Amino acid sequence: SRSDEKELVHPEPELDPNIELTNDNTPELSRMQIDLLVNAMANDMTRVATLQFMRSVG
Repeated sequence: SRSDEKELVHPEPELDPNIELTNDNTPELSRMQIDLLVNAMANDMTRVATLQFMRSVG
């Protein structure tokens, strides 16, 4: 039902505005993504995840 859907909605996590989306910040951005993924699994919000490190190939 619609009321059940509202209970499942969570606010999106906010990205630190001081972190630019550049290759130099890949380690920190990756850690943030992994932490988000682990927390989602630990709280049974998902059972499947995909993690992509870069936008391009080669």
